[in-house]
This record gives sequence, C-alpha cells and structure tokens, in this order.
Amino acid sequence: MKILVIAYNTIKRNFRDFKTLSLTLLFPIILILILGTALTSQFTPSNIKKIKVSYLNEDKGDISKKFDELLENEKIKEFIQVNDVKSSEEGKKLVEDNKVNSFILIDKDFTEKVIKGETSKIKVYSKKTGSFNSMVVRNIVDSFADGFNTVKAINDITEKFNEYKTFENIKEMPISAKGNIPRAIDYYAVTMLVMILMYDTISSAVLVGEDIYEAIGSRVKCTPVKFYELFLGKLLGLIAYFFLKALIIIYFAKYVYGVNWGENIPMILFITFSLSVFSTSFGIMTSFFAKDEKRAVNFLNSIVPVFTFLSGGYTKFSNFGSLEKIIFFIPNKLGHEAFFNTIYNGSVKTASKAILTLWIMSTIMFVLSAIKGRRVKA
Repeated sequence: MKILVIAYNTIKRNFRDFKTLSLTLLFPIILILILGTALTSQFTPSNIKKIKVSYLNEDKGDISKKFDELLENEKIKEFIQVNDVKSSEEGKKLVEDNKVNSFILIDKDFTEKVIKGETSKIKVYSKKTGSFNSMVVRNIVDSFADGFNTVKAINDITEKFNEYKTFENIKEMPISAKGNIPRAIDYYAVTMLVMILMYDTISSAVLVGEDIYEAIGSRVKCTPVKFYELFLGKLLGLIAYFFLKALIIIYFAKYVYGVNWGENIPMILFITFSLSVFSTSFGIMTSFFAKDEKRAVNFLNSIVPVFTFLSGGYTKFSNFGSLEKIIFFIPNKLGHEAFFNTIYNGSVKTASKAILTLWIMSTIMFVLSAIKGRRVKA
C-alpha cells in the first residue's frame, strides 16, 4: 500500500509543478511544428531525372553491338541519356567535372576476348559509386552481362547457337508514396517524442537524488518507509508521469498537426510505455552511481543530445556503415526503429528486437539501481 501511495504522490507532485510540466510539453510540440514545417522538402519524394552517361565503344565486334542496341532501347532511354565520347580521357574527365554521372567503356578487344573464353568486362567509371544514379547505370551493365553469360553457358552446354535478345521486362506500375513514408511532421513527431522521453532521465535523476542525497532524504530515513517501498513507489510514479506526458504529446500531434501514428495504436502506446520505463531506470541508475544530483544531471544533459543526433533525431542519416550495428543500440535509435517499423508496416522483427532490447536494458539498470541504492540507503 505504501508503494502505491508513494507512486500517487510522485505523480501528483510532478503535475502540480505546472511550470516544469508546461516547458516539457511545449518544447517538443513547438519543435515538431518548426522542424516539420521547415524541412518538408527533404521528405517529399522527387521525380527521377534522366541520368547522364558518357559512352565509348572501341570494339567493333558483334557482342558489343548488342550492348549498343540495349542502350538504344526506348525503355532504357527513359532512365539514362547517353552521350558518345571520342576517348576514354574525355569520358573520365566528364565524370570528374560532374557533367555526367558515369562513363561506360568497352575496350577494343572485348569481343575477341569473349570468343576466346577470356575474362572481359564492360567498365563503368563513377565518381559517387554508392549513389542511386550510379547503381542504376551499373545495374543496366550487370543485367546485360548476366544475360549474355546465361546465353553463353547455354551455347557451351547444348552446342547450339542462342542469340542474346532483349524483351519487354519493364512494366509500368503507378506507385503512390502517400501513407507509406513519413512526412517531415510525422518524422519529427516521433524523434522529438523519443528525445523528450530521454530528457525525462534528468527528471528521474533529480527526483531520486533529492530523496537520497538532499535534506528530504535525511528525513525519509527517519520514517518507517523501507527502501524497496520508496524505490518501487518512485519508479512506478515516474514511469506513469512520463507516460502520461508522452500521451499528451502523441494525441496533440495526432489531432492538431495531423501526425500519422499508424493503425496499431496499442503497440504505439506500448512502445511509449517501454521508453518511459527505460528513461526512468536510466535516470535512477545514473543518480545512484553518480552519488551526486548535479553530477548526474550534467552527465545526462551532455549525453542525451549526442544520442539524439547519432540516432537521426535532428536530421536523417542514410547509414553509418560499419557503425550501424552499434548505433542501433542507442536508446533513441531503438525507439525510432520500434515506432517507424510499427507505423509504416516495416520489419516486425526489427521492431520486436528494439522493444525487447529496451526492456532488457531497463531490467539490468533496475537491478543495478536496487543494489546500489540499498548500499546508499545503508
């Protein structure tokens, strides 16, 4: 019973602090509006323009002529604009000067090498090898190579001539991005919600620190309240308080800004609750191990913006390469993965993994806090 009383008083005490409550609610709500409005263009799908490609075929054989025919295909012309050049130096320079995206080169002995069974390649030079446009060009070249290799393999096995032909394999299907990808306002509603929940770690560190290290803590020690009752009561009260604040932000964004939270609202609420549990556990653990309220606050104040930045809270990042697996375990990133995969029907496995990781981390921090807290109490 004492645990519930402590939890209730913790919730009531925080909601009565109207100034702090207003700031923690207005801060993300205003940021959602500003970022969601200012960065709309970055989240709007744009039409794919024709990709400029320079091309030089030094080979006069029949096989390379088939590639010439492929580039003249009307469907291919919808994606790329081919400009013939007179030398490989000219083609490479156009790439270096960013006048074309890629340069395709077929050496003069291409057909001869193929006939002899030697390795022969169609060379592609691109300045930005990982860009979307470069990938399109390389896919066209790879498709031709794969098709030709298949025909050659059949010829070798059957000893019958099978000519390489192109077929109408491209079908036009209208695609609508509406509802399938987040708008700027949708994206920042999620990232700012997660960010403010991470900043709640500071509130939990302060409130627990007051009851342990400040004058209030000295008075609490003189009462018949046991440590585990105070600890669990504070934990439950803070979780409920953070969760209720997050609900206000979610429903305000939904009905005022028209933010898309998806169709699975119960799961969205569960993810929000999971983050509330995590932020409470993280803040309490930091307070216990810092052994000083100010030290805990300074640490959390410095680490939360870093977490938000690395997880793409302020601006979207395409990928972090080899660091991607490490960044996945940043709490903000876990929240983003859980929310976005749930809202936009993404990977259920990724969303489940993110939520499970949050609960495992929260449990570990809860146990460490309980152990450390008993020693402090003693």
